[in-house]
Amino acid sequence: MIHKTIVTLIILSNPKLHRKEETSDPKNKRKAQNRAAQRAFRERKEKHVVELQERIRQLEEEKSTKEVDLETENAKLKDELEKLRQENYALKDAKFTFEYPPHDTKNITANIISNTQPLDSPPLSSTTPSIWYFQ
Repeated sequence: MIHKTIVTLIILSNPKLHRKEETSDPKNKRKAQNRAAQRAFRERKEKHVVELQERIRQLEEEKSTKEVDLETENAKLKDELEKLRQENYALKDAKFTFEYPPHDTKNITANIISNTQPLDSPPLSSTTPSIWYFQ
């Protein structure tokens, strides 16, 4: 009896020996399988967490790169907008005329009046153009 108690104490003090003892009993065998499954699950879970952390790192890096690119583009567009605003203000202040270069309207009017004819009359001459172009 003392011998069995000593063996039990040795087995309980050493986890490896304790597990070997458990595998002989079906209940103990099931417990050992559950522990192994839990250990495997924890390892898979840890691996998954590491993969997710790596993915987060990559996405944050991509985000920061895109933010820098967008800020650069935004600054360029703001500069271009300011240049266009200045150009717009300058053009609004400028004096425009629709006659370029300014010409004498009296001569054009006199030329048109002198070359007009009644609608029922034949053309004045073959050299007279039927369409008038103004400069």
